[in-house]
Amino acid sequence: MSRQVSVTLPTHLADELEQRVASGAYTDHSEVISDGLRELFAREEAVDAWLRNDVASAYDELRADPSLALNASQVRAHIAAHHSRRTSEA
Repeated sequence: MSRQVSVTLPTHLADELEQRVASGAYTDHSEVISDGLRELFAREEAVDAWLRNDVASAYDELRADPSLALNASQVRAHIAAHHSRRTSEA
């Protein structure tokens, strides 16, 4: 089942939409929009699941034992070490 809706897009997005159809990657505008919305909804669901499962449990763990938290200098050191590892791998 489908329902027709009308949307107004910024010029650059309308141009991208046209290019996707012209390239043959999609058969029509509706297919491009539908695919994009499915991807958006899947990404939103993944973020919601991450928040419910990982973030909520980490929050609960920190509330139960605040000594597990990092202070600002520990966070900076962790980020610097991560950055150093990433740049040395490149």
